[in-house]
Amino acid sequence: MSSHDTSIIYRPLVYDGQLKTYIGSPNAYHTSVEAIIEAMNFAELYNEDMYDGAILWEDSEVTRGANNNLRILSGTLNSDTPPTFFIEIKQLLDNGTIKVSEKSRAKPVARKRNEALAMRVGEEIDLMDYPVNE
Repeated sequence: MSSHDTSIIYRPLVYDGQLKTYIGSPNAYHTSVEAIIEAMNFAELYNEDMYDGAILWEDSEVTRGANNNLRILSGTLNSDTPPTFFIEIKQLLDNGTIKVSEKSRAKPVARKRNEALAMRVGEEIDLMDYPVNE
């Protein structure tokens, strides 16, 4: 496949540290910012069903996790516990088999709450040179 036939897309993943499992969207996004907003929104909706308390998000040192995922944010349910959630982003080549969305399904209130942090971290991701998962 030639380079003009592919583009880079971003798949959001949420890691639940208590259950030690990944929860993810089947969608991917054209921008890292939209993927981050979707992951934060998804984590908050999942949290409402599984746990008590609001997630407090904080920057995590960007690290490379399993399968070249970038672990970018951590979230706790209160400040006295270890992180409960981690947001990871997987960078992929769009080969036409993954549903790509333009915009996260986050409601306007969730978008407003999370957009500044997502934009700051998304800019950092966009400047990084890390392997594309194929």
